[in-house]
Amino acid sequence: MELITVLLIKTPIWVYFLLVILLMMGFKASKTGVVHIKKMLIAPIVFTLMSFESLYTHLSITPYILVLYMSTLSMGAGLGFLQVNRLLLKVDRKNGLIEIPGSWSVMALILIIFSTKYYFGYELSIDPHALDNSEFEILFVGVNAICTGLFIGKTIGFYQQLANAPSQTLAVSSQ
Repeated sequence: MELITVLLIKTPIWVYFLLVILLMMGFKASKTGVVHIKKMLIAPIVFTLMSFESLYTHLSITPYILVLYMSTLSMGAGLGFLQVNRLLLKVDRKNGLIEIPGSWSVMALILIIFSTKYYFGYELSIDPHALDNSEFEILFVGVNAICTGLFIGKTIGFYQQLANAPSQTLAVSSQ
């Protein structure tokens, strides 16, 4: 219990603000809404940049790391694509709009990413050589890439649905 108290006290205040913003995004994603398809690019771009930053900051980029990263990123992208591909979405090609059904999966993904980033940050702060452990390194790269891949795959799936689903007139949600 003492460790948790120390963690909570030592965590920078901006991390709590970030958590609140992410939770608000997760709650918003739990409700069905119509969004412009270009907005769908924000999450994969942000998470890809964060993912690259984590790799660049903490690891030596070797062929092994690149193969591990690309294979787990591909797995995540495939899973994200399948998650969206099974949905019957309403799209408005003329206006570039897509109705996204509410889902708690975005909240779950946000919490997984936040928790793992927090965990890895904590572990690396108390043991800067943790990445010398190959299991920790594989977990670090794998979780990072799979989560990023999920966002990429979902976005590809939304774009495919926009291109192929029957088009109808939609209006942007006011949420």
